Amino acid sequence: MEQYFRKRVLKIGAAIIIAEIIVLAIVGSFYVLSISDAVDTRVETQVRIPGQLMNAGYLNFDAVEDSAQMSELIGEELIEGMVIGVDYNVYYSSKPEYLGLSVGEINTLDPSLLSVQNPSEVMLYTNETLVSVSIIYGLDEVTPRFFVYVVIGTSEGAAEKNQAAQLFIMSSSVVIILTLTIFALSYNLIQRLEYDLAEGKRLAVVVEERTKELTRSNEALEQFAYVISHDLQEPLRMIVSYLQLIENRYKDKLDADGIEFIDYAVGGAKRVREMIIDLLHFSRAGKQSLSEEKINCNDLVVGVLANLNVSIQESGASLDTGELPTIMADRGGVTMLFQNLISNAIKFRSEDLPKIVIKAVEGVDMWEFSVSDNGIGIREEHHDRIFDVFQKLHTRNEYPGTGIGLSICKRVIEGLGGSIRVESKLNEGSTFFFTIPKERIIK
Repeated sequence: MEQYFRKRVLKIGAAIIIAEIIVLAIVGSFYVLSISDAVDTRVETQVRIPGQLMNAGYLNFDAVEDSAQMSELIGEELIEGMVIGVDYNVYYSSKPEYLGLSVGEINTLDPSLLSVQNPSEVMLYTNETLVSVSIIYGLDEVTPRFFVYVVIGTSEGAAEKNQAAQLFIMSSSVVIILTLTIFALSYNLIQRLEYDLAEGKRLAVVVEERTKELTRSNEALEQFAYVISHDLQEPLRMIVSYLQLIENRYKDKLDADGIEFIDYAVGGAKRVREMIIDLLHFSRAGKQSLSEEKINCNDLVVGVLANLNVSIQESGASLDTGELPTIMADRGGVTMLFQNLISNAIKFRSEDLPKIVIKAVEGVDMWEFSVSDNGIGIREEHHDRIFDVFQKLHTRNEYPGTGIGLSICKRVIEGLGGSIRVESKLNEGSTFFFTIPKERIIK
């Protein structure tokens, strides 16, 4: 049975990795092709500009002789620029030695592109160059008079494409390596758990001892996760600071893509930092210890409303709070519980002004608290999912946040020995119910 389970885990892991590689390959193809098309479009658009300006009468033919001006117009590496008459003689050229020559005397020129039968614009890629031929018509706009023949280097564009491809390959490699590492660690953990369970079936004493050992291990892992998450914030802050420093110091040397890439990196680092901060809150939530104290929930809610005063004022929210009991619990955890539920009621409001009602009802074994709102509501199929870590039903642009608030609420309540659920319909508001055992109620 254990070997069968391990084989299943290996097959599932292999399937996930293969699927990930396929998805990355597809996404990478579209990404690299889109970058390549964007670069080609930019280069081709720029190389057409001299001919279009000359044909429209905005640029004199002798401007071709000014290599600096032509390079500035084209925005790329200018190799050759010529104005050739229909008699196939060169009248203007960025290279003085070509003036007065016929096209047959210039080895680097392709005469086949000079034809009045061709469309008004001809583009030809050869190795690392791009040739552009534009026809200049006479006043009757019918009779061809000149050809504008421009050759530019495309090595910078090719380097830009290669850089995009290398960047994607590096990112994909990191993702695959991380997946393999997580799978290996998970498989190793499964093997260890199987071993512990087998030992537990044989000896009840060993089971008890192992349980204690696992508890200590979990506490150590939680502490380790807390320390790592805390220490990760400083490197992320440094990454953001240096990226912004690069942008400020070298922005005149970066093109639009470079600035955009830095913005993406800064945004990503900031989002990771938000997630780390929320994970710190999550790791602390639900831990019942000597920090428990008597908490008057009415006074605690007043403090929470003071914390959310700005959001309440901006949204025009109104709150109706019934009589709430005094409980024995950790103040920080219960504060996060009420603050997350009330702030969500304000955040996910409808077009109407938010109305929030907080109640507590005594039951047989539990007190049941409820926080109701008239907001946008939640689809029934998402009622359980919203309590999972990092589960968001809306995009970051619609509603900011990491999707960990309700997970913290669930962990706090379960740490108190209760449970939490939601009743809601789309566009009809939501009511969150959570229970606290009576032994924690102080009358």
